[in-house]
Formats: sequence, C-alpha cells, structure tokens
Amino acid sequence: MLCRLGLASRNDLAEAQSAIYHELNSNNDIMLGLRSELQQLRTESTQLRAACFIARREAQSMGAVLRNDLRSLSAMIERQDSQTGRKTIRICIVLPYAYSLFNSSTSFLFGGSEVRAWILGRALAALGEIEVFFAVNDHGQGPLETWDKVKVYRATSLLAKILPLPAAMWPEGRYIDLLRINEDLVYEENLSYITNTDADLYCVFGVHNMAAEIMTLCHREERPVALFIGSDDHLAGASSSDSNSRDSYGNYDSYINYTLKAADLIVAQTKHQAELLRQGVGREAVVLPNPIDLDDSPLPGSRTTAPAPVCLWIGKSDPVKRPELLIDLARHLPDFQFLMVMNISNSDIHDRILAEAPANVRIIERLSISEIDTLFRQASFLVNTSRFEGFPNTFLQAGKFGVPIVSLNVDPDNFIQLNECGHVAGGQIESMVEWLRSIVADPDRYAQLSSSVYQYVTDHHELTHIARMLNRILLDYRHQIEPTETVAAEQRLLKLVQ
Repeated sequence: MLCRLGLASRNDLAEAQSAIYHELNSNNDIMLGLRSELQQLRTESTQLRAACFIARREAQSMGAVLRNDLRSLSAMIERQDSQTGRKTIRICIVLPYAYSLFNSSTSFLFGGSEVRAWILGRALAALGEIEVFFAVNDHGQGPLETWDKVKVYRATSLLAKILPLPAAMWPEGRYIDLLRINEDLVYEENLSYITNTDADLYCVFGVHNMAAEIMTLCHREERPVALFIGSDDHLAGASSSDSNSRDSYGNYDSYINYTLKAADLIVAQTKHQAELLRQGVGREAVVLPNPIDLDDSPLPGSRTTAPAPVCLWIGKSDPVKRPELLIDLARHLPDFQFLMVMNISNSDIHDRILAEAPANVRIIERLSISEIDTLFRQASFLVNTSRFEGFPNTFLQAGKFGVPIVSLNVDPDNFIQLNECGHVAGGQIESMVEWLRSIVADPDRYAQLSSSVYQYVTDHHELTHIARMLNRILLDYRHQIEPTETVAAEQRLLKLVQ
C-alpha cells in the first residue's frame, strides 16, 4: 500500500497526512477570512444604500424648500398691487364635503362648517383681492371647476369613504411617507391638493383629527395654515396634550391640542371661544362673526303677522344635537307643528326618532340651502336642543327671516338674551313649552322678538361686512409674515450658491 502511494515508510505517511491537515486548516482560515470580508462588504453596501436613500430624501426636501422659496420670492414681486401697495394672495380651503354647496345637482351631506366656508369663500372671491380655491372630495366632477369666481379642485377619490380615518382622507395614490403628530403615526398621502393649488395659506374649518393631519402636511411643505374654530367643544380638550381620550365626535384630545398649538392663524366665531382658547393653550384668536347673505333669497325680514304654532329644528341624528328632546317637546305641544330636518349621523338614534315621532312631527332627511330657506319662511320659531355649538348657521338663517330662537342651552356670547332674540331655557323643556305657548298668544310680543333677531343679524352678521373683515385679516396676516419668509428664503438660496 505504501509503495502504491509512493511512500517509503509509515513515517512518510504520517508526514503526508500532517501536511494535508495543515493545508486544509490554512484553506479554512482563508475561507473564514473571505466570508468575514464578504459580510463586511455587505454591511458597507447596506450602509451605503441607506446613506444614498437619506441623501436622496434630503435632496428632495431641499429641492422642495428651494422651489417654495423661489415661488415665494417671485410671487412677492408679481402680486404687488400698484394702487394699494398690498399683494393679492391665494388661499385654499380644504373641506372634503363642500362640493354639493357649489353644485346643487349633487346631494352629498354637508354641515355648518361647509356652509360657513362656502359663504365666506364666495364673498372673498367676489371682493377680488384674494384668489380662492376649495379642495373637495371626488364626487364625479371635473378636476378643476370654477363656481362664482371660486376654483374648486377635486382632491380625492371616493376611496376615502371606505378606508379608515384619519389616515385615508386624501388617498390619491400610494402612501409615501410617515409623519408624527405627538406620538401617533399619521400616513401622508399624495399632496396634490397642496402642490396643485400652490396657495399662500391653507384654511381648515373645525378642530378634528383631519385638521391635525392637514396641518402637519402643510407645515412639512412650509405652508401656513389658518384654523377656523367650529364648535365650543373642540376647545374642551385644549389642556389634554397627552390624552388618548376623545371628544363627542371621536377626535383625540391630543390631536385637538396639537391643532390648536400648531395653527399659524386662528379665527374664532365668538368672544367666548377666544377666551376658552386663551385659557386652554395660551393662544390668541381673531374674532370673526359668522356671515349670512341677506340678499340671496326673497322675503327676508321681520314678521308683522300673528305667529302660527310651527317650529323648525335642523341638525343631525347624534348625541350632541339631541333630536330626542325635540320629540319630547312635540309631545308636550300636540297643538304645534314641528318640521324636523335631520341628517343621518347615528343610525340607531335616527331609526329611533323615526319610530317614536308623534303625528305633529314631520321629518325631512336632507334639503338644499334654498329649500331650507323655504322652511324658515314657513316656521314661526327655530328650536335648538344641542348640548353645545359654536355659532350655528341656523341662528343666522332664523334672524334673516325674523324667526325667534328657542334654545334649550346654547346662546353664543349671550346674544339671544341680551338682544331679546328669543328664549334660552336653561336646559328645561318645561320652560320652552311655557314660553312658546305665551308667545303664540301674544302677537305684539312676537313681532318685537322677530324685529330684534332680524336687526341683530343685520347689524352684526351681514355678509359683505364680514367678508371685508376677513379680507383685511388675511391680507394683514400675509403682510406680517412676508418679511420673515423673505429673509429665510434669501438665506437658504445664499447658502446654496456658496
């Protein structure tokens, strides 16, 4: 065997085996070294890819900042008003469900915030110093339409009705990033409603989860946001910045707190709201009364004839508006007629009201603005049973047609009691019953109340006057922030060229 292997002795065999063993060990060390080097290369490759990704995102971000700076600088030159020295500006009101107010051939539900924004937006556009955009949901309309000098941009698809909120309010494409509001992750969708409208100021109405999301996205794009306060209850969570509790409509208190603190400009409806905001988060607000167009319908004004026992209630089927209390009132007043415009919000409450309504209650589920005006002309009283409000548009509509207000609790800035515009019942249904019976029996007193509520709305809420106030507020705000923006933009451009 040794001879066949070419070995002279067993010692030669042992030496050969030892040599092979050492060679194998050496090869194994080489393999381990190569494996370690390969792993190091993989690690460096991963780090390089991450660095490239970060650099790419930083470049994109810097590009966006520089584009905004260039836009701002050019806009400051191009939009100079030669007569007044002021600059025209562009605002975008982000309000998904406002489209049906522009196009009455559609019938999507809207509420008080939509009506308030729609009235203000059209009036601002008519004044001519501010270009007004609305960003609304996709209701089958064109990508960009013009209504009464207002440009209405189609911002989303109907997919927003299917996906969970607040992450999917603007799903025009894939989710492209993650942002944080306090400690909560918020998906950032396609920002076309910001980039395509290219506004100087974005406006949100109401303090809610979606407002917080919109504010975060706008601020990432270095666009200021004006917040128009809605309900007083939106201010109740102002001191709960870390709270996971929710308000009456399911909005997180932490999101409410973030929105109130992050807004660049805050517009309140009443002095009471401004004081709540000051106490809650130490922010100041501009007080802008809600507007009403007194010239868009026939027969506005105070009543001079004896009142018919007809009461109007307008709201949603939810625990805040409390439609069940209107049903209770109707049972106490079987000789009165009640017109109830009740949009579906909570289906259980809605079905219960439909089932329990007595014969003297007529329920209507949805109406256009013009149809609601017709109901105000038919009614002698407006009834409100809400737990809280801001300044309801229905109060203004009542004043427009000289309809006294009967409110269970709500009295913004105490205007009903101070100006004898109706009756505030202090939470007592019995007080509402007694007052309504007494006024129906006293035509002269009714005429005084009708005249008072019409005069109050005319003096304090006339649309053109309010629109001019808001026009001045927005132009002054833009004038205040422009110098700071100019300096920041110039500094960033200077760093780039250096």
